[in-house]
This record gives sequence, C-alpha cells and structure tokens, in this order.
Amino acid sequence: MHAEALLVYQKETVAREMLYTEFMAVLDGVVSARSFAAQTMEAVYLQLDEQLNVDVMVFFRLPFDNEGRVADTWNLPLRDMAARARPGPVIKGRKTRLMCRSQCPEKWHSWLWEPRERNGRDPFADIWRVMRRNRLGLLPAHAAESEAEPPLITDGMEEAPDLQAELQRMKQREQQLSQHLRRLQTRLDSATNRVSELEASNQKLRDYIKVLKTEFIRRQSKTTHLE
Repeated sequence: MHAEALLVYQKETVAREMLYTEFMAVLDGVVSARSFAAQTMEAVYLQLDEQLNVDVMVFFRLPFDNEGRVADTWNLPLRDMAARARPGPVIKGRKTRLMCRSQCPEKWHSWLWEPRERNGRDPFADIWRVMRRNRLGLLPAHAAESEAEPPLITDGMEEAPDLQAELQRMKQREQQLSQHLRRLQTRLDSATNRVSELEASNQKLRDYIKVLKTEFIRRQSKTTHLE
C-alpha cells in the first residue's frame, strides 16, 4: 500500500474526496463535515499502489450526527477490512480486491453497501477516473515503471493536474486544518478557564456552607443551654 484515500458520495456524484489523514481528523472530531449533517453517506475507502492505481476498495456507510461529526455508533476497522478483501474487478488491466455487502460474511455486513452504476457509469471505472484526476495531489513512488505498465494518462482521460497547483491545494488543506485546530484550542482554553471559575465558585460555596453549619451548631448549642 502506497497511499490511502476516501470518496464520499452524495446522491449520484462524488461529494468529497479525502486523504486518509483528513478522514481521521473528521473521525476524531477535529474537523466537522456540516454538509453531511444528520445523514448516512455512502463512501469508499481506497488503497492505492505505488503508481496510484486502485488496489483495494471497501464500500461502507458513514453516519453523521446533527453537528456533521461521525456518529459514535460507527466503528469500522477499514484497514483490517481491506486486508480481508476478496478478489474484485479488473480495472484498466489491473486486478483489484473488494470488500462490499455481498462479499462480507462478517459482523460488518450491515455497514456495507453494494457498488452500482451512477449516472449510467460503471462504479469501478468511475472510481478509477476520479483517482486519475488526482485532485488530492497524491504523488506516485519514484520507482521506474516498466514498459509493460500502462501510462498514467490514457485516451479520453484528463491530463494530470499541474504539480504546483496540487501542492497549492494541499497547502490550503493544511491551512484549513490548522485553523480548525486553533479554533478548537481556543474553545478548549475557554472551557478550561470556565472550569477553573466554577471550581473557585464551588469552593466559595463549600466555605459558606461550612460557616453556616458552624453557626447553626453554635446557635443550636446555645438554645439547648437556655432550656
């Protein structure tokens, strides 16, 4: 495995392409996906080889809560599922492995879905097309390709994006994640300060209650003596 990516579908199109690290940020709550709030999305986890060819596909469902965060009930071991994937379709002359609803006898069955045509396009050819477009800016390994291997670009496919443009997109993604982290840190600092304030108020209340109890005992004792 050289690289990992996710495709999230909305209706009949790919709504979002994510690096696996970006997905982990969503999964950990560092980043939210508000456009997916209160929905269960169909997604595909992909493992790619050194030349960015699709090697393994896991078709799974991804539920989001009202805040656009992955629901607490979701807990699929995607990498483990990919390791157990069965032989899949041949895409552009390359064998793949596949994990989907019809090929999963395990307990994950209910969280998986079956690949189907979207807008009249074969789902596997469509995944190949999206990954060859390479909007995520993935870089192949620097190993020499044999002449027998198919070229990166084939007839009818778009040219690979300019490397500088892709690097710029990656920098923008990094900046967005950094901004989210800074906002979360600000919220954490605010919550920490609030906790400190509440603890101080609670201590004052405890001290005041202690004074009242002492005064009550003193008055009760005085009343008993008078009787």
